[in-house]
Amino acid sequence: MIRKLKGATSMIQVKVWCEGKTDRPIIKKLLNELGEQEIADTLDFVGGWPNLLAEDQPERWLDGCRQAVMIMDGDIGRKLTKKKQPYTDQANDVKRRFAEYPLTLHVLQRYGIENYFPRHACEAVVKRNLAAYFPIPIHQPIEQHFREPIPFWKRLWNWLRRRPEPSFYQKRRNEEIAEQITIADIQGTDLKTILDDIKRRAEEARRY
Repeated sequence: MIRKLKGATSMIQVKVWCEGKTDRPIIKKLLNELGEQEIADTLDFVGGWPNLLAEDQPERWLDGCRQAVMIMDGDIGRKLTKKKQPYTDQANDVKRRFAEYPLTLHVLQRYGIENYFPRHACEAVVKRNLAAYFPIPIHQPIEQHFREPIPFWKRLWNWLRRRPEPSFYQKRRNEEIAEQITIADIQGTDLKTILDDIKRRAEEARRY
């Protein structure tokens, strides 16, 4: 009876937090494809690692839900150039804070959500052949990777003037990528494993 009463409340059973605003359309599309519309509709974002690390009251992430799952980028959360990409001290600190709460931290094994983008989706958005840019390196932000090749002297000149080299992709276009990407595109990746874990938790919550 208690379980049934709990299920009848408006409290969200499983809430998912992604790292940033531009991550949300990608995760939302994939959750919808997995049949988890309720989780997709309540998907929220942390606002980056600095916000997560600054929050010293973990229960804040449980406001209005029974359990929460957090998906953070590997840029700060993992030592991406090391074997098996272990968690950084910052990520381990967050895990320790979460230990006494129904909070689960997942840290991507790649720099960010953009490092999982398939070639066909990127080509459809930027309208150009990207054969020379794939696969996307796991340890590099997509804006740095998606740049026109320029002579060494120009790169040096930009560096001396502290002028960033222009990229032909900006994260604000992630919403367009979301229209192209499918679950099949991330098959075999840790991101797919994370989303499968979320679906499993949601199914278990609905049973009890």
